Amino acid sequence: MAHDFAQPGRRSAYHVRGNDDPAAAERLANDPPDRASFAGSVRIAEKERETSFIDRLYVVALGRNGSRTILHARDARLRAVDGDRITLHYGEEVTVGFDDAPADAITFLLGATGYYIPGDATIAPPPHLSGPALPNR
Repeated sequence: MAHDFAQPGRRSAYHVRGNDDPAAAERLANDPPDRASFAGSVRIAEKERETSFIDRLYVVALGRNGSRTILHARDARLRAVDGDRITLHYGEEVTVGFDDAPADAITFLLGATGYYIPGDATIAPPPHLSGPALPNR
């Protein structure tokens, strides 16, 4: 699964691919997107020859005073870890909208729960993801 997070007026864009790109994750942590770069939605694109199954997608909005607000996806399938997933095959993309952010939010972090299967998507999901739903935190 790939996530592109472009920032208007800045030369760089963030491309984070799961947890296997520590350099991109570190760059995102050290230089997070600012308020002007989050318009309430993100584009998720499958850029690898694999199939992604996304169960939950959310944004953590951090306020100037240190407050944290969870912005839930507007798509009901992405609001909880419940096995009701969206599926993206190679070359597909989707734009996901989120709840409105508080006015004082200045930093936004994307969170996701799901898995991907390299190549053939006919393989069953891993056992720890095919059982009962995990609690939402």
